[in-house]
Amino acid sequence: MEACSTPRRLETNKSKTLWLVALLLGLTTGLVGLFFFAFRQEQRAVQSQEDPGFVQAWIEGVRYGPNLTLRTGDPLTKWLARHHLPWFQKPHLFVSRYQANPGSLELWLGYQSEIPNHPDLVCHRVGRTAFIDNFGQPYHGFLDILPHAIGIYLPSYDHAARELICTLRWMPAPPDPPFPVSEPMRFFISLPHYARKLPMATEVPDGPVVQTRQGVTVMLSHVRLSDPQFSDPDAGRNEITFHLKIVGGELAASNMLTTAIADPFAPHRSPSAWPPARNPLSILDPYGFPLISPDRSITPMYSLGSFGGPLQEPDGAVWVAPVDGAGRSTDVVRFRFDVRPKDGGTLIPFDMVVRVHHDASV
Repeated sequence: MEACSTPRRLETNKSKTLWLVALLLGLTTGLVGLFFFAFRQEQRAVQSQEDPGFVQAWIEGVRYGPNLTLRTGDPLTKWLARHHLPWFQKPHLFVSRYQANPGSLELWLGYQSEIPNHPDLVCHRVGRTAFIDNFGQPYHGFLDILPHAIGIYLPSYDHAARELICTLRWMPAPPDPPFPVSEPMRFFISLPHYARKLPMATEVPDGPVVQTRQGVTVMLSHVRLSDPQFSDPDAGRNEITFHLKIVGGELAASNMLTTAIADPFAPHRSPSAWPPARNPLSILDPYGFPLISPDRSITPMYSLGSFGGPLQEPDGAVWVAPVDGAGRSTDVVRFRFDVRPKDGGTLIPFDMVVRVHHDASV
């Protein structure tokens, strides 16, 4: 009898051991899941705002250009989702509809409406703009509306800033009337630190910058940054005006409205005789980020005289560039552009660092 009962005891003990191991694994997984879930809730609570009876809103995350797609969820949730094992809640995927600039960001806000019969809400800025940085500089944001989430896209910002403050109100989404309106809510965004790539203004000559390459001379001067404007949110936040004189060639930039006025008093062939320019003129901030969006053009400044044509003289032409991301730190900028020699041939690249004057300093 003993010989017959021993295998049964072993089998019973083995079953108990497996059951205990499974129980311990289940408890461990549950505790880890609860920890990450509680951690996520704590993170959310840090950046959560509530107007009782109206809305609860929180920061889902912040993404920086050029990829603004955000996938939420704690590490355990993401791991389980990758292995097709959803736990508590699935990660959410927020895909931006904007083609982001390298220096842009998008703030993603989640919300829960508490207004009866109004599950969908939108937000609106409080005051002139929604964003302000730690220097007090304001910025426009553009809405990216998703079910139970709102993205706010910022084309660019001053990369010397360390924090953005977003202040907004919530209201029913169209086609419902935009009322009632919530109390103002404020969210804080810590910004990444970027290393400065250009020298300080004190190290750059305060005057024209002149370069000569392969028999072509370029003089760049009178670079000025305007005060910010918000009358047209689709336009650049600022304008950079600059004076450009080219001797022995003409500007070849795909984002210039015209290249025919760069050196109007020098003999040259018609611009239509040359192949079209492929590269745009770029202006980079002190941290290496482009200030001109790919969809915007640089235009000549027009005179207010009787002729009303482009402002041009023997000393060159004045240009206006709409820019985003320029601000307090933009004391110098880098210009990169191509010049076509007057007799044709290979385009000559120019790279020039110049000091910037601000309208407020006049």
